Amino acid sequence: MKNLQLTIAAIIGFFGVALGAMGAHVLKDDLGPVGVNSYLTGVKYLFYHVFAIMLMHALSERVSDKLTNLSGWFFIAGIGFFSGSIFLLSTIPVHGMEGITVLGPVTPIGGLLFMVGWLLAAIRFAKGNRAKS
Repeated sequence: MKNLQLTIAAIIGFFGVALGAMGAHVLKDDLGPVGVNSYLTGVKYLFYHVFAIMLMHALSERVSDKLTNLSGWFFIAGIGFFSGSIFLLSTIPVHGMEGITVLGPVTPIGGLLFMVGWLLAAIRFAKGNRAKS
């Protein structure tokens, strides 16, 4: 499906709004200031990368290659690993699943996935505007 990444980005954006509202209004008393700050960091990075996926999709309308597509997939994976693990870890006081602290190392893996996505985007941008292949 040509628009799969764009569709996934829109769905993630929908959930980002819901999760952000939940963190700011519903969970703030249960998580405390540090927990809310961590949780909202997950929301921020989720949205930064939703927009990055949309940017790469817009580029793919003009120039399509593996780097454009791969960058989007790395951003999607990064959202899952980085933001997903932050959401789970920061809400331990609410769901009480202390055992998930093993997810701690997953967050930096998500950060690395974001970095690879941005590196691929930079390489793609450095190539310039070539005709679609």
